[in-house]
Amino acid sequence: MAHAVIVHLPGAEPERREVPGPVSAGCSRADGILLPGAAAGALRLVPAPAGLVAVANGDHRIDL
Repeated sequence: MAHAVIVHLPGAEPERREVPGPVSAGCSRADGILLPGAAAGALRLVPAPAGLVAVANGDHRIDL
């Protein structure tokens, strides 16, 4: 089953991003999903049978 997230960034159109496997999200170019203003690797998205599991890394605040 394919999973996806819709990324909403200020000043940009919402963008659908496919999540075929575990991926990190944050401000680094190494992150699979870019989230400007978040810490590098701040969030990990992991596909599961019921949907996506969002895991925050460290003490970073993530508003979902």
